[in-house]
Parts: sequence; structure tokens; C-alpha cells
Amino acid sequence: MRRKEKVMALEGRCLGALIHEDLTKIKEWRNSQIDTLRQWKPLTDQNQEEWFQRISKDESQAVFAIRSLIGDKEELIGYCALVRIDTVNRRAELSFLVDPSRAQDKDLYENDMRCSLALLCAYGFDQMALHKIFTETFEFRKEHMSILEDFGFRKEGSMRDHQWKKGRFWDSILHSMLEQEWREIRGKWF
Repeated sequence: MRRKEKVMALEGRCLGALIHEDLTKIKEWRNSQIDTLRQWKPLTDQNQEEWFQRISKDESQAVFAIRSLIGDKEELIGYCALVRIDTVNRRAELSFLVDPSRAQDKDLYENDMRCSLALLCAYGFDQMALHKIFTETFEFRKEHMSILEDFGFRKEGSMRDHQWKKGRFWDSILHSMLEQEWREIRGKWF
């Protein structure tokens, strides 16, 4: 994992290092939102510890805590990442998850996601020199996809009946942004 103490901040949120003390909350959040993730069973403390050890050594992932900034205090509100980083083809997959109480508040979720997208894109395109950032979303997550598209990600296509969730198969929808598309919208954020 590419570690940074605080990468950058935007609108009261910052991306920073994921620390061991964050693991319990993240495990709880992932387990409570299992239907929206590519996760098939509840995580245990051991699963979470193994994941943390793996990402701590893995250069093909840049995993960040999302923290809200309240005065000089920081509070963990989620995590996001660029995973499956391919330095030859200069691409990575985006991952994003916030505290379920924030995810239930539509406006708060949208603001958290937009800020995280801007910060991850700035990191991926500006600092890592990526050419493409992409993501996969289950077709039933309409609001999530709407935020991606409003931000500037383009729908690339779908993989039909790709994931088994909630007792049936669902399509997975692919979205991406290219570095030139980021350059065109970067000024809205920084």
C-alpha cells in the first residue's frame, strides 16, 4: 500500500493513512453493507487483520482512510482506494465505502462520494500519472451511478448477470474516467 499521512483535503474531508485502529469500524461497515459490495460472507477480525497486512505490503493498491475534519479533530467516516493498479497500462480500479449512517443520508453520501472522487482522481491522475480510473457498480445502485456520471465518469458498458446478490443475478455496470477528462473538470475542485 502506498502510505501517506494526509494526501490532501477538500471540503472538510481528507484522505490519509489507514491505521490499525480503523479496522473494527471498517469491518462493521463492510458487513452491514455486504449487499452492495463484492463480498460474499461477513468478515471476521482475522479476515480484516489479514486484509490489513496484505494491503500494507501491496504496491498495487493505494488505500486511504476518509476522515472528516472538524477543527483540529479528524474522525474516520469511510475508506476509499485505487486497487488493481496497473503501471504498464496506467490504470486502476476505484473503491469507496462510508459509514452506513452517512450512506443513508442522500445529500451527505453524495458530498462524501464527490469529495472522495475528486481526491482520488487528483491522487491517481496528478500524482501517479494514471491514464484511466474505472469502477464496477451493481445495477441496483442507481444513485451511486448517478453520482459517478454527474462527477464526470462515463458509462462504458455492462457485464450481464455478473453478480449473485439478493437472491438473483445482477448486471455489473462499468464506468471510467480518462486523464484528459479529469484535466477538463479538475478546476471545479482545485
